[in-house]
Amino acid sequence: MATDEDNNHTKWLSSPAIVPAPPQIRHGASGVAIRNATSFLDLPAELRNDIYAYALVLDGPLFIVSGRLHCHRDHTYNNIITVGELENTLNWHSTDKDLLRATLHIQGILATCRQVYHEASSVFFSQNRLAISRTCREDSPYFTRHDFYGKYLAQGSEWLVTIGSQLSKLQNVVLDVSALCWPDVGYLGEGGACIELLPLLRVLWNRQWTGKVEFCNPSPPDLTRPHCNTCGLGWHRDGIIDSKMLTKMLTALRVDDLNIRRFERAMSHVAVDREGYRGVVLFRSTHPDVCSEHATHKYYSEHDIPSRGVKYACLQHRLDFTLDLNEGISQVPGPAPLLLNFPYHIRRQIFDYLLLSDEAISINLNRAKDHVSGLLFLRRALHTREVRCYYMVNRFILHINYKLEGSEVCNLNALERWLSTSDFSGRGEKMAGLKGQNVHSLHLNFDVQDGRTLAPDDISINTGALLRHGVHLGNRGASVSINVRIGSSSTCSNGSNTSSETAFSLYSLRLQVLRALRQLRDAGLGLQRGNDVDVVVNGYGIPVGYVFPGLDEVHRLP
Repeated sequence: MATDEDNNHTKWLSSPAIVPAPPQIRHGASGVAIRNATSFLDLPAELRNDIYAYALVLDGPLFIVSGRLHCHRDHTYNNIITVGELENTLNWHSTDKDLLRATLHIQGILATCRQVYHEASSVFFSQNRLAISRTCREDSPYFTRHDFYGKYLAQGSEWLVTIGSQLSKLQNVVLDVSALCWPDVGYLGEGGACIELLPLLRVLWNRQWTGKVEFCNPSPPDLTRPHCNTCGLGWHRDGIIDSKMLTKMLTALRVDDLNIRRFERAMSHVAVDREGYRGVVLFRSTHPDVCSEHATHKYYSEHDIPSRGVKYACLQHRLDFTLDLNEGISQVPGPAPLLLNFPYHIRRQIFDYLLLSDEAISINLNRAKDHVSGLLFLRRALHTREVRCYYMVNRFILHINYKLEGSEVCNLNALERWLSTSDFSGRGEKMAGLKGQNVHSLHLNFDVQDGRTLAPDDISINTGALLRHGVHLGNRGASVSINVRIGSSSTCSNGSNTSSETAFSLYSLRLQVLRALRQLRDAGLGLQRGNDVDVVVNGYGIPVGYVFPGLDEVHRLP
């Protein structure tokens, strides 16, 4: 029989009960975590930027040459970004690689993924120093080898446009003043010392880029050398190129302190001198003539510069400006522009606005002279052309005012004088036809001074002038109306002045006058064909008598 001591011994020697395992997880729902190497994108952004800067940012400047990106060969830092067919003596190295893939050690970074490409390109463009420059081949033609006024700036501006949205990431662009050749004064004249800025300004104005642009020599001192050995460089001569003033001038033009950006499409050139104190804006002509190479940069001549007898269109209209360190950039006041020097289409708009009218023009023939705009008297040739246009396009209403104090005969000498007056070198008949062809109506206004009340039958009008010159009015007189208005100083019972009006056509008046003349010749009065007599009509245009030239006595018709 087992005792209590034996039972306790058995309890300690026996193994404990096994705890049951958790239920088995289904296949495919999860797995055991396997720890790999840390991803590049898992790194902090600051660390990734340091890696980009170490791999992509170069110590030396990147040169934009001939529309591609280049870098000087450096023995201590031999990263080359360039494209071929460059002068070997200038220590360039060539490759056919694209912009960001030009160096072998950065291709892997750019090919990682889209995010890395955008991050790397941002660092590449924002932290590298880009310089717009040029190369020189000694075997090139003269004007290809030399650059007197900054053609390489236009090529660099085109490259800035080609990089598209990457332009917004650029922070610093340098304009290499060492690429400018010393101007050949004997060939180019004073204007050869100018630098053309319009292509660069177009990019700065239209691309809304806020990066820094400055003139300087970007090459290290040990790499500084002339681009062409024959003429030297402007930067190498003291007092010739002022990089700081040029940068201030470019900044003032960039922010449009001169308020010229709105005329960008009309500009032909924007140039500044190498000292950076003055410049000029030249505006293109209305015709599409392209400025010939090397002939349009004589900006500072006092007169329009002809070359081989040809006047270049871009030299017609100019705006000079200067830069003052205290007052900033300002326009140089000059003499008032001559109207005849305006472009033809602008001059044509001015003349049309002042001389042409949509409504009929009223002319008072009682005046001694025809009052027209003073623009018609600027120059004889201009006057002849514009007078012709003035009378051929506009429509006219003629007014003749009479003050009656008795029973006198009213003549139309004012109409005859207006038609026959020639203000230009043309015959009187030609001028009469020119003036009268667009006459719409003739208004005869009679004002009775002695208080009488006259009817149209009481009015006597000498039609001699109409018979002689009526053929020049309108379309042979068919469309011209004659309006007769008779007013009196006496008043009606209601207090208003008495007046009466009649109207008839010039065509019908001529028929009746010719019929009356035929009647006079048939009456055997000894009248011949011609102006032996003048027919007198009343206010209705009906013939009532005739007068002999120079006499006022009215004879009744037979």
